[in-house]
Amino acid sequence: MPKVKNKKLQSAIEYLLTYGWAILILVVIVYLMYYLVILPATITSSHCSMTFGVYCQDIIMGSNAVYSNMVILFTNTQQYALQAPNLSITSPTFGKANSTCEPNFVLPGGSIICIMRIPESIRPASLVSGRLSLNASICTNQNPTPNSCLPSPPQTYTGYFNAHVLTSIVTPRIEITFSAENSTQIANGVPDKLTANVKLFNSPISGATIVFSANQSYPIISPRISTTDSNGDAMSYISSTTAGNVLVNASFANESAFTAIEFIPYITVFYGKLSCFTTPDKSIYCVTQSGIYVFSLSTDKWTLMNNPPPGQQPFSCFSQTDGTLYCVTSSGIYLYSDGSWTYLGPPPNGSIYLSCTSSPDNNIYCVTSTGTYQYSSGSWSTIGNEPPGGIPFSCFVQTDKGTYCVTTTGTYLLSSNTWITQGPAPPGELQFSCFSTPNKDIYCVTYTGTYQFIGSSWSGVGPAPPGESSLSCYSTTDGSIYCSTATGVYQYVSNSWVQIGPATSGT
Repeated sequence: MPKVKNKKLQSAIEYLLTYGWAILILVVIVYLMYYLVILPATITSSHCSMTFGVYCQDIIMGSNAVYSNMVILFTNTQQYALQAPNLSITSPTFGKANSTCEPNFVLPGGSIICIMRIPESIRPASLVSGRLSLNASICTNQNPTPNSCLPSPPQTYTGYFNAHVLTSIVTPRIEITFSAENSTQIANGVPDKLTANVKLFNSPISGATIVFSANQSYPIISPRISTTDSNGDAMSYISSTTAGNVLVNASFANESAFTAIEFIPYITVFYGKLSCFTTPDKSIYCVTQSGIYVFSLSTDKWTLMNNPPPGQQPFSCFSQTDGTLYCVTSSGIYLYSDGSWTYLGPPPNGSIYLSCTSSPDNNIYCVTSTGTYQYSSGSWSTIGNEPPGGIPFSCFVQTDKGTYCVTTTGTYLLSSNTWITQGPAPPGELQFSCFSTPNKDIYCVTYTGTYQFIGSSWSGVGPAPPGESSLSCYSTTDGSIYCSTATGVYQYVSNSWVQIGPATSGT
């Protein structure tokens, strides 16, 4: 019996010696597969990197039972714009694949999206590695656009990638939302802001090159091309001096969004050809393109006193407390005395549009499309910005508070060189003439009616006078209210307008 046991023990030892190496080798193989194949695929993140010129932001790869695809996001880190980018990929897993990229024109700092279709299924959760080759032409000219790029020979940017394969095809979702600050704008040439927001996979994308365009040729869009910031926003501005309906487009990577803007005809008191005011002795004056006129309340007639001041419209004319008459035009500030105009100095900046007035202490102020200015000794000094809302605006002085301006966006008071909001704009603010009476009441006459500013809002107190396409309204020292329009001179009596004379020539 002992001999039999010894033989069994010897056979077991011989078996282990014979097959133990094979078992050990199998264990090592399983170990290596786990740590070199399975484990890296679970702990190595998807990653891509380029050697120079462009930065690889992100890579996503997916697959189904039929094919696979890959989405790669690059950034143009050069100081040059790129045109016609395309991508080639080589990988031991699937060989070689090629793809065009979007957009076709990329500003410095702009994003590039490449979508690669691979005609074979790849096992989900596996790790795919390979080489990247992005080809694009550099725009050699300054400030290029998609239509003006002067391309160099194609440049190749190389790199590598590692990507985990997802269980489904990756479908890039590019969303663009687009809006104008005002869907209704005045055709006065003042820029209005456009904002396009871009999201990729429901997250804001920075560096997207947005191209802005319109279905009409007359609006000015500047810039035409803009890049999104970290919030995914790209800004531009649109303006027009032509009335009409415009459809504006913002596009990126073959995706577009639209917004509609209505440009309304620009009608204002100054471009409406007259500027009227009263003097302390209750005389009424109007300056038009035909001359300076004085109105007689006793005869209900206008008398031509002299030619208009030098310079093109607009005119903004006013009287000081001592009865001195001034006009500010596009060519300068003028004093009217002894039947003639005397040049006192240049106009303030931005005099393409202006509203000027004199304070009770005889300081002269002008608000223009570029700022607020005070006149002294032959020159203008800046004392503030232009009021919010841009042109048109109507400015005046109230005895105890200071300078007010009414614009298309609100009613503002100049305080410490800053415009402070006092309330909204009156209805019909596309054409208005505003003023203060001796008892400090504030009125605005617009093409929709007559309004009084009470507290912090406007209250309707009557209709608009006839002929409001040209409109200049004012109050005399006794509190009487008048408006000069294209059809006549009207006095405000008991919440209505009574015609007391004809229109001046040149309105």
